[in-house]
Amino acid sequence: GLVVLILLMFAYGRWRAVQALDLSLHREEGLTSKLEQVSEHMQSAERLASLGEIAAGIAHEIYNPIAYIESNLDGLREDLLALTKFIQTIDHASDHLDIRSPFYQELLVAYQRLQIQDTCMLAPQRLQDCIDGIARVDQIVRDMKKLSRHSSSEKRMCDVNSDLTSVINIARSRINSNTTLEIELIECPLIPCSPSQIGQVVMNLLVNAIHALGEEGGIITLTEKIVDQQLHISVTDTGEGMTSEVASRIFEPFFT
Repeated sequence: GLVVLILLMFAYGRWRAVQALDLSLHREEGLTSKLEQVSEHMQSAERLASLGEIAAGIAHEIYNPIAYIESNLDGLREDLLALTKFIQTIDHASDHLDIRSPFYQELLVAYQRLQIQDTCMLAPQRLQDCIDGIARVDQIVRDMKKLSRHSSSEKRMCDVNSDLTSVINIARSRINSNTTLEIELIECPLIPCSPSQIGQVVMNLLVNAIHALGEEGGIITLTEKIVDQQLHISVTDTGEGMTSEVASRIFEPFFT
């Protein structure tokens, strides 16, 4: 009996040692996993910071040629207006020519072949579309430069809506014709926050909402309200929502 008791105590001691070793290994694995996650998040943050710097640089480089194109389009509009008036003058003057003269016939053939009437009607609108388009690109670049200036994560007193307006302008450029973006901003007081981080969160929510709606489109709503002296910002959409599997991964870096 004594021998059996000794063997049992030895076996129990071995079992406790194995259990302690397993627990230690489990804790070590958990610590290693957490360290890996922290390292991955730090690397992701560094990549995001690098992307922000690249975007700011691109916006700066794009701004100058946009200003050049915009200036030339304004000049081109004046030139086109002068040419249109000149063509109209020639058109009126041709009414006094002999329709059987070679000059009149040559003028008439060129007028019809070059579709001058349609050109005079359509060219100004096409030029205006170009001017409106470059103005939209210019606004997007201005908004990108504005957001990139507030890259610090330090909190300060600021007008949140100033940065949110830039975010909304950029988001609108990614919305298709089947999607409606409804904005309900209120007059906010200055609040202590990091405007760049709030802008990034709202931008991500808007982009995810656009992706959720897809080509079929729908309605995206951005609202603000103050509750108990706190500013609440809400982004909703009429998409299908998320599965539990997707919802469990929403805080993973670069997961959409």
